[in-house]
Parts: sequence; structure tokens; C-alpha cells
Amino acid sequence: MALGNNGFNVIGALFLSQVRLGFIVFGIFTFAGVLIATLIVHEPSNLDETSTKKKEKFSLKNVKLIFPSWQIGATTT
Repeated sequence: MALGNNGFNVIGALFLSQVRLGFIVFGIFTFAGVLIATLIVHEPSNLDETSTKKKEKFSLKNVKLIFPSWQIGATTT
């Protein structure tokens, strides 16, 4: 994070006079970073996994629970 937050600001400032070259260089950095991230973060497949979780029915009562109730003088316990 320290390199990305501070170091690349300085490197980006070097390309202020050559904007097109700066976009090309950082495009290459981004492409390489995406390739490295996809190789590092490799999760196993879960296609053969079965789900035991029951799907809840949708109701307007559940939607009402998202929003707090507004009552004057009420206390919450």
C-alpha cells in the first residue's frame, strides 16, 4: 500500500508532459497486476457441492425489518 499510495504518485508525475506514454505504461502495469492477482487468488471449484440452506420466502414483513421503526417516546430493549 505504501508503494501504491505514494510511489506511483511520484511515477505518475513523471508522465505529466507525456500523457499518452503514461497511459500506456500504467495500462501495462494494470494488465500485469490483473494477471498476477488471478494467479495468486485461485479458489477451488464448488460445482459438486450441495446446498443444505433453505431458501426463505419473500414477504413484505421481511422488507419492513430493514427499516427502523420511528416511534416518539419509545424505548428499545
